[in-house]
Parts: sequence; C-alpha cells; structure tokens
Amino acid sequence: MKLFFPLLFCILWSGQIYADKKAVESFSEALLSVETMTGHFTQRIIDSEEFNSSGDAGKNDDASIQTSEGNFIIKRPGYFLWHVSPPYEQMIIGSPGSLKVYDPDLEQMTVHAQDSLSGTPASLISGDVTLIDKNYDVELKQSKKIRTYTLTEKGAGEGAFESLVFVFSRKSKDNLLFEMSFIDKLGQKVEILISQQKNNPRIEDSAFDFEPPKGTDIIIDG
Repeated sequence: MKLFFPLLFCILWSGQIYADKKAVESFSEALLSVETMTGHFTQRIIDSEEFNSSGDAGKNDDASIQTSEGNFIIKRPGYFLWHVSPPYEQMIIGSPGSLKVYDPDLEQMTVHAQDSLSGTPASLISGDVTLIDKNYDVELKQSKKIRTYTLTEKGAGEGAFESLVFVFSRKSKDNLLFEMSFIDKLGQKVEILISQQKNNPRIEDSAFDFEPPKGTDIIIDG
C-alpha cells in the first residue's frame, strides 16, 4: 500500500511554546473551525538515512525518494478524499464506514475498515477531536501568524508514527492548514505542502462516493 499524506516542519523562529492543555485546546479549536476543506497538495517522502544524517534534509530535493502531487477534499466528521496524480496515481476515499484505496495501475481496490485511518493526519483532520487529549501530547510553537502543533503518542504507543506535525497560518479569520508531516517508526519522513486551500465550501456527502471501473479487482481487508 502506497504511503499517503505530508509537510514541511523544519521551520525555526522565535515564539511562545506551549505543551499543556492550552496546546490541546488550541489544536482542537483550529480543526473544529474547518468543517470542510479542499485544496492541492505536494508530497515528498524523505529517505530515513538522509533525514537522520542531516537536519537540512527537508530542504534537499536529492533526499526525496518519491515526490507526488494531487488534490483533496475533507468533510467532518469522517469523510476524506485524497487523489494522487499520475505517474503515482492513487485514490484514497475515507468515509464513516470504510477506507477505500484504488490503484488504477494495478486495476485493484482494497477496502479497509474505517479505523485503518486511526492515528493518521487524515483521521485527525476529519475525525473526533475529543480523542486528541486522550491519545497525544501536543506541543504548540506560536508566532504572530504561524502556529505549529507537534503531536506525539502518550505512553509507549504502538502506532505507526513517531510524531505528527500540523502548521496553520492565520489570514483574516481563517485558520489555514498549509503544512503537515509525519515521521514513522523507521525514521522515514513524509512531508505535505498544501496550496489553493479553501475552508468550509459546501460539499455533499456524494462527493465521496466512488465506484471503480468494471473489471477492477476488489479486495476486502478485515
């Protein structure tokens, strides 16, 4: 299954740092202010050796082992569509009942239980924010116009990610999510830069309906 989702969180600036209830509340409020969102993304996967050997790997295009781009739609609660453009084309469609991953090159669609998204950036953006305080420690680095939230699992943690990062900017009254990233347990980093984002456009549930072309192999996982 291809990796999906990303962000650029190697940004340094002076500002206030919070690692308590205030950070959790601020992150929850930022997510709750976005009922729906559309936009374009650029994603990079960075090799673990390159990332671990240099703090500047995020700025080095040669460190990338895969770059992709595409468009996404999000609707709370529980709806998510991520369309990766060719040559790595893939569609990931999350709904309250299932997670579908369609690979046109393989002529195959895998249907997972919805909780397969648990702990991912997609689930945090589109899911139940009341679980954030239960499952994560949140650190907030804040400047005048930019807020960076770093999430780490509480306790030992058995999730797939070492950390998750979300970066918001404030323009007018909107909280604009423009960067995400995660580092997996093997040290591999995935970055996503978001552009052309629109907060709270009208989106029908039917936007997340998807039926693959005839002849597609359907695999039910779980």
